[in-house]
Amino acid sequence: MIFYSYLIYILSDKLKYFVKPINDEINVKLVNNSEFKTSHEANLIITYDEDFANYLKYVRNKRIEKALKIIASPSKFDKESAKDGKQYIKKVEFNNNGEIITRNLELDIDKIKEEEKYDGYYALITSLINENPLKIISINKKRWEIEDCFRVLKADLKARPVYLTNEDRIKSHFLINFVALTILKMMQKKLRETLTHEETTINKILDALREMQLIEMNDTIYLNGNVNELTRAICKLLNIKLDNKYIRANYLRTLTD
Repeated sequence: MIFYSYLIYILSDKLKYFVKPINDEINVKLVNNSEFKTSHEANLIITYDEDFANYLKYVRNKRIEKALKIIASPSKFDKESAKDGKQYIKKVEFNNNGEIITRNLELDIDKIKEEEKYDGYYALITSLINENPLKIISINKKRWEIEDCFRVLKADLKARPVYLTNEDRIKSHFLINFVALTILKMMQKKLRETLTHEETTINKILDALREMQLIEMNDTIYLNGNVNELTRAICKLLNIKLDNKYIRANYLRTLTD
């Protein structure tokens, strides 16, 4: 995407932005029905952030996976359970009971391609025309990062819903979730010293941890069933030797002692 006649600022390989001044004339109508015109000065700031792009791609791919499952077995889903995938299916309809009644469901490829074009781009208009754009970008960037933290807490760490009534237990529940999120963010920061941002999203770190499995071969040896570059990096970071193909049982006991 090329923007002619506007200055493009390249902050790094991962973050770029440009600023376009806007001076629009707008009509204002008062409660007494009188009208007047006034000008409105603002800056249009458009940014591209690779981290934001990777985040959007990951979320969309998860929803596409859900859409493909719905297409393959529509009878297994209803309006509520299809919520995170139906937006990528062409013309899906439900009856009064929430059951899918559309036959021959199709993935909406055009919609997916249209969304992909804007991955990582974010546009905002600000009336703070004399403010440093970098300050505005920094504040706005934190917003989606905070939103992502809430999404991880709710969807991945299962902070919600809360099946507790005792106040102390509710506080403990959220404390555990907050500590888990903090550890994940610290791990992510350290892992990004050696791996790319795309390889080390919170979701991929969680997937790598969940997919680590040890298969008992006999009383003394376990087989590591899933080793990849990310799991090796996690093991190195945590200083644990669970990235070998074979692991001795006595070593596992030292981790729990």
